[in-house]
Amino acid sequence: MGQVTVIVSGFTGHFQGFNGNHTLNITNTDIARGIITIGKTHWLQYFKNPMEILNDLVHHFTGLSTFVTTTNGQLCITARFRNLDASDQRIKSYNIGMGIAKIVADKVLNIPYLQHVDYLIDEGIATITAGSKQRGDLAGKDLLGNWHILEAKGSSYSFSDYQLRGAKQQATRVISIDGSAPNTSSYCCTTINESDTTIYLADPDDDNINPIRLTIDSDKFLLSYYNKLYSKFATTEEVDIDIGYPQIENYRPIYYRLTETFVVGMLSSIIENLRGNSVRFLDTISAFSEVAKTFESNYISIGGDGIILIEENLR
Repeated sequence: MGQVTVIVSGFTGHFQGFNGNHTLNITNTDIARGIITIGKTHWLQYFKNPMEILNDLVHHFTGLSTFVTTTNGQLCITARFRNLDASDQRIKSYNIGMGIAKIVADKVLNIPYLQHVDYLIDEGIATITAGSKQRGDLAGKDLLGNWHILEAKGSSYSFSDYQLRGAKQQATRVISIDGSAPNTSSYCCTTINESDTTIYLADPDDDNINPIRLTIDSDKFLLSYYNKLYSKFATTEEVDIDIGYPQIENYRPIYYRLTETFVVGMLSSIIENLRGNSVRFLDTISAFSEVAKTFESNYISIGGDGIILIEENLR
């Protein structure tokens, strides 16, 4: 478990209170959970290929166990990361940054639902009704039903002003979702180096160059968020696990073995609703998300969305 610094700026209205510096504890298991819930298209290609298991996906392809560690209490990259060629460093930094952005959105902005817009478009859940394809990576939904747009970037070097301007333009390019402006349009730029991790989370002023309008089916958005995982283990045998935290177990999570290394859990109320193609679980999630914020572990990652990821080889 390593500390990261989140520098938050530019948020207004109901979100103004988030501005300032935050310190979070983030683990490799957290980043893995972030990656597998976002749903970017190339991750699903790995899911659909029976020769690739999730363990390969989050550890070999992303390099979490080899290239991300904790040093002096700080989340940072390992010396082996710098031995990669520049293109591999960029790919791994991008994926690590994407996973961290998912965790930061949940822990700092209280946005538990975040999915890649490309995935939503490919699945017929979202459509671009105007504008270009150059826009924020991720569409999010909070527990009040508000929409959010987030552009995620990761690097092992500091971001230049030029890169931050580009992130700003992408984040603010979506000017409406279902006819209304997103509540926030932010960028989350993660710099992870050999000594520490700094995350810049900002909701900049609008930059309406080539504006984009999206339509997203709200119920399908929520169902797809969970079904990406649930469809992988729906027919597998349940695993009997007690994580030793009664406040979580009171919500009756059901655990399934996803790979030899990973066990995934999901609240029983969510699973019951998925089986009925219903999204009547938001009240439960709202209460659970507050409990999840109090839990920390090096090998168990619990999100405000009611998804639990356990890395058993660390137990």
